[in-house]
Amino acid sequence: MHFLLSHLSLIHTADKQNEIINLIPSNMEISANILIEVHSVEYVPPTSPINEATSGKSNVFIYSPLQKTQNKKRCAAGDDLSFVFKLYNPLLIPLTFDMITLTATNAIVYPIVFTLPPKRSSNVSLLLKAKEVGQLTLSGFTFVTQNLTGKYNISRPIVIDVIEKLPTLVMKQPFRFETQLVQNSEINVNYQLINTSNVKVALKGIKFAPTPPVLTPTSLPIAYPPKVNPPLPPELEPGQSHQFELSFIADQSSQVLSFAVEYGTEQYTRHFELNEKLEIIDGPH
Repeated sequence: MHFLLSHLSLIHTADKQNEIINLIPSNMEISANILIEVHSVEYVPPTSPINEATSGKSNVFIYSPLQKTQNKKRCAAGDDLSFVFKLYNPLLIPLTFDMITLTATNAIVYPIVFTLPPKRSSNVSLLLKAKEVGQLTLSGFTFVTQNLTGKYNISRPIVIDVIEKLPTLVMKQPFRFETQLVQNSEINVNYQLINTSNVKVALKGIKFAPTPPVLTPTSLPIAYPPKVNPPLPPELEPGQSHQFELSFIADQSSQVLSFAVEYGTEQYTRHFELNEKLEIIDGPH
């Protein structure tokens, strides 16, 4: 039966391929590569990256929104992580996985149902939750289709450091923000930070993108970075929220409102970024 399955893609009719798969009498374990091809795997890091905390505090930092790479794979206990596999089905029939799930240590995995169309590549996103402080190792995935159990092992397991639980703050805009702005006008944008976790969160500060390099001919002198009013508090208690306003002058030289809020513990910080595209239209000179 292994021989028939490994040469299944060479059979030229879909009915015959389906007939052979249906002949499998009971649960049979195979290498996933017998039925499908795995073209790539991509690790999707947490939405709020984790960094080593720096010494000292400041209300305003400058950061580069282009510096997004992290040399070390790291998450916090309780984080949900995603891994995207690009799979190819070489058969003439669709392959429905009654269950496909990640194979990993120190993790809670989430099985899903997935159908791989015939003669096509598809991306499947598989999730897990990091359990405890230590290391999480992803070695591949397992699937079940009819009476077949397939196992895939990636060539180099992905190892991720798991640190202490770090809450993730939520940021909202309580009022709608119109991104079409008049040149040289004074803009005020409202935001709200919410601590939805059951632990206290220390706020490290807010970072803005670098100063616009050159003012345009129609620019007035502008202050940069934007003003934060009121300043961020040093911490947020469980369930507490903080509303603040960013004030700045609309100018053609700065067509993206870009900032990051940093928070966490003495040892580690998270941050989330906002990059809002602005449309600056002509106004008074």
